[in-house]
Amino acid sequence: MKKIAMLGILLILLLVSFNYAPGPNDLEKIPNKEGKIADMKVNVGKGGNMAVGNEPKTIYVEITCVDGEILCDPDEFEVYRGDFIEWSCPGDKKDNYLVILAEKTPFSWKFKVRKRGQKLRDKIKDEADYDEYKYYVIVTEGPNLWIVDPIFIVRRH
Repeated sequence: MKKIAMLGILLILLLVSFNYAPGPNDLEKIPNKEGKIADMKVNVGKGGNMAVGNEPKTIYVEITCVDGEILCDPDEFEVYRGDFIEWSCPGDKKDNYLVILAEKTPFSWKFKVRKRGQKLRDKIKDEADYDEYKYYVIVTEGPNLWIVDPIFIVRRH
């Protein structure tokens, strides 16, 4: 699998070094992180927002506590620059939930606190790195505290 990934990287470097400009209907096969081959449509333009023609979407993340276990649904998902993520955590409004991006963040913040029952919604920055973001959700319920660490991935269009 590493050989396939290395060949893909070598191909990209060769194409870039020769100033190759793919046509709008080119279909390239490029290995992803796991070394699997994925089809990728290449869009050619004059720069700017690659999301042209793609409306921003919202991913809704429902946070629940069941028998002392915290669950995020979905616990792994993909988004694009300009998309929104909305977290919600039903429960007693005297309790809180926190969303923490400790290492890096595609937002203008590293952590937010909300009362249970309130929503937290924000947009992925247009300059966010294309990467995997591990984050932490902490939920309080009276004297109890639960923590879970889901992920999301900011992908290229």
